[in-house]
Amino acid sequence: LNGLFLLGFTPPPDVNSDTDFLVFPNPSSQYIYFVHDHFGAADYTIEIFNLLGQNIENFKVERDFLYIDISNYKAGLYLLKYSSLLSQNEKIIKFVKR
Repeated sequence: LNGLFLLGFTPPPDVNSDTDFLVFPNPSSQYIYFVHDHFGAADYTIEIFNLLGQNIENFKVERDFLYIDISNYKAGLYLLKYSSLLSQNEKIIKFVKR
């Protein structure tokens, strides 16, 4: 296998959240990380929407974290929708592209 593999991930200490879903840095101009601890297998989708409700990007993910390159997004407010494929868990998180 070729490429860069991340074997573990710990959010920076200055990231505070009142939930177990994290999107950081927020706001950002280049990238964001989505992090959610799954107790067991991780199998979920991430959908990114603009405020007009248009789907910008989709990801199928099988790990606790996701790096998302937002450098080509227009500046503004976006919605990240988390949908678990293993449960009925859904979450919508706002983030800002500078």
